[in-house]
Amino acid sequence: MIADGLHLVTGATSGIGLRLVDRLLMQGAGHVYVGARNPQSANELRSLAGPDRLTILELDLSKLGSVRDFASQLKDRQGSQQLNSIVCNAGLQMAGNRMSEDGFELTFATNHLGHFLLVQELLPNLAPDAVVTTTGSGTHDESEPMPRRFGFRGALFPSARAVAYGKIGEDGDSPRQQGLDRYATSKLCNMLFVREMARRHPGRGFYTFDPGFMPDTRLGREAPAVLLWFLQRVLPLFSGVMKDMSSADRSSAMLAELIDRPGIFGSSGSYIYFTGEHARRSPKAEDDDLAADLYDVSAALTSLAPARGESPVTSPPARAAAATE
Repeated sequence: MIADGLHLVTGATSGIGLRLVDRLLMQGAGHVYVGARNPQSANELRSLAGPDRLTILELDLSKLGSVRDFASQLKDRQGSQQLNSIVCNAGLQMAGNRMSEDGFELTFATNHLGHFLLVQELLPNLAPDAVVTTTGSGTHDESEPMPRRFGFRGALFPSARAVAYGKIGEDGDSPRQQGLDRYATSKLCNMLFVREMARRHPGRGFYTFDPGFMPDTRLGREAPAVLLWFLQRVLPLFSGVMKDMSSADRSSAMLAELIDRPGIFGSSGSYIYFTGEHARRSPKAEDDDLAADLYDVSAALTSLAPARGESPVTSPPARAAAATE
């Protein structure tokens, strides 16, 4: 599956994405496409291979126009060749409740909605046995002890539309708590999206991959300085002994195995842990109604289809205004 194939990875300028691209190239990938917000600064990534095997294109997942432009450029470059995998790895975690240029909550827009649109745009260009992965996290589950130690309280999902506009949590929540809640909820969205795509496209390979807790990545770079130092300098020393802790190298190796041999990991729609085992999903992540609601609202927000009860001619700005009133 990897050898001689065409692969797309988002979030590959550092961490697990960077290590994954390196592995794909070492395992004989024909060409790897990467979406990056700042391709000019992706020096470490660019050092992995020449332009004959690695293409870095500008992609800002928080902007729907950027996603469409990226998909168009990619389709032009790949020609008649089909993609063998799409790895939706890029992720944002930040404090507060910020909005994207399109009017959606920024974490939701980046971690879920941009990837939703990207996969839909490229679906006709996938090989029949292609693998599509999103990145999950135990933070979505309120009963997981490790995330709770760091302040996560699980995904908050009153409705997909509420999540899209950041209307979750309580008014008195601190910016840090708001950021944790929105990140955990975006990870639930990644999981629900995979389950719904697996239902809608039987025979395709859709998986959620949980890389575990990786303190050696830059995901929590907006954390307080002391906490960030502890996460990046101290905790990695214990990655081999703590059950839920991994590293970019270890998790990227298992993700590459999932791309290469998906059949050994179970059926499409599965949630795979960095150990190769099936990870436990929360009751919300198993909820078919939530998955359908998220898909319908995401399709409407990206203008792929009207939401239930809406006119097909309703413009995105009009929908956004109506949802925030």
